[in-house]
This record gives sequence, structure tokens and C-alpha cells, in this order.
Amino acid sequence: MKNLEALALEWGAEILERRWTTDRFRLEVASERTALRIELERQVYVARLRVWERVPSLVHARGQARLRVAGTDRALRITWEWAPDDGWLTVELDPESGARLAYRCEPFFRGSRRSGALARRTAVARARDEAKPPPGARIVRAQLTTSGGRRVWRIRWRVEQGDWVGTVVACLNARSGILAERAAYLRPALTLRDDERSSRAEAERELGIAVRIRLGSEVVMGPPVPGVILVKRVPMPAWMTAVTDAEGRVWRASVSSTGRVRIVRVRGAA
Repeated sequence: MKNLEALALEWGAEILERRWTTDRFRLEVASERTALRIELERQVYVARLRVWERVPSLVHARGQARLRVAGTDRALRITWEWAPDDGWLTVELDPESGARLAYRCEPFFRGSRRSGALARRTAVARARDEAKPPPGARIVRAQLTTSGGRRVWRIRWRVEQGDWVGTVVACLNARSGILAERAAYLRPALTLRDDERSSRAEAERELGIAVRIRLGSEVVMGPPVPGVILVKRVPMPAWMTAVTDAEGRVWRASVSSTGRVRIVRVRGAA
């Protein structure tokens, strides 16, 4: 099994080293948990890392401070460490493979309101260069938001072509353009060929997970069959099945060739 804590610390250090020198900070794991990501329809590992910044002396600012003593018999090093209120870095990993999924670096949002914000075109171009969404990804949102004393460009892509489907999100410091948050929730696209048992089995697995998340574990789901659904009035091949929930209501569940799952109530069915 992967040492997820070590992987989280390693990735966290790499993120900070893009902007800071190695001797400026130290990371500690403050908490670990799992969280359900609907986009992936499975659990992910989430580590919240405390960012301790090394400073020559105490500064008058909100946060925690402490004196760290380290060294050998011949030399003693005393360093002040400061953990400001925004000194947090959160990372998400795949619990099985250790793949890097998402991060949010709070210190990179600093100074986002000190001057004017980047233009939309500049922000989108910089986000694409930094976040690197897969080829064919299309922008579904590019919004300048202000909350919690921060001004942020939030760009979201939808991936529905090629080998992957899902979403990629990038959040930039609106003034500096630093990439402070990135999430890539992608999964392999399904292939819908009825002569392949693996395709049917994969569709059944995807539908089963989505149905139980939406309707609960007490459901009865039939075997998926190939069909066609309309996505924005465009016919698209899909695997389809009927589902009965614990209260006897009937639902129609489908998963398209892009991996998008839909669950719709069948009106009038007992």
C-alpha cells in the first residue's frame, strides 16, 4: 500500500518550491481523511498540511509562532517559525495509486486585491498553461470572484473527448496570476461496443456506483443494454438500465460514451 502521507508531503513541497526557496518553509500533516468525489464516483485521500514559514524574528501578524531549535553538539541553530492563518496547503491523492488529483495552496492567494485584476483573456491563457487540461477540453466557466478578502479567477473545463472524461478546475490569484488551486477529476472514457464484455461490465460498474450514491444501497438494478440518448439534442450511444428504489419507484439510468451518468425518474411507473 502507498505511503500516502509521504506522497502528500512530497507533492506539497514541490508545489511551494515553484515560488519559494526550500529553506523558507516546513510542512506538517495536520489531518488526514477520505472524501467522496462525485466526479470520480469514489473516495479520495485528503491531507491538510500546515505550512510553517521560517522568519528571522517574530512578526506582528495573526497566526501561530514558535521557536525551533535544531543542530549538533558543535553547532546549534535557532529559528523562528510562523504559521499564519492562511498557512494551509490541502492535497488530494488517489488512495490506490497515489496519483495526484487536486491541491489548494492558501499562501498563493496573498495580495490578490492589492491592484487591478488580470484581464479574462490573460487569466484563461495563463490557467491553460499552468493547469494543462487535456486536448479537446472546453471552457464552461471563467469567472472573477471576490470572497474572504481574496480576488480569484476561477476557470473550469469540461473534458468529453479523447481517452478521458471529467472536469479540470484552476484558480488563479487575480493580481499575480499564480496558480493557487488545481483539480483534475478525470476517468477513462467508456467504449460502447456490445460485442465486448468488458465494456458492458465497466458500464454496469459505473452505473452501480452512481445509482447507489444517488438512490441508496437498497435498489434493484437490471443489466445494462445498449441504446441511444439525446445530449443537447444530439444522439449519443449509451448503456441504459432500469432501477427500482427502496420505495418502489422506477428510474432510468444511463451512461454515455463520454462517461456522463444520468438518472431520471420514470413518471407513472409503479
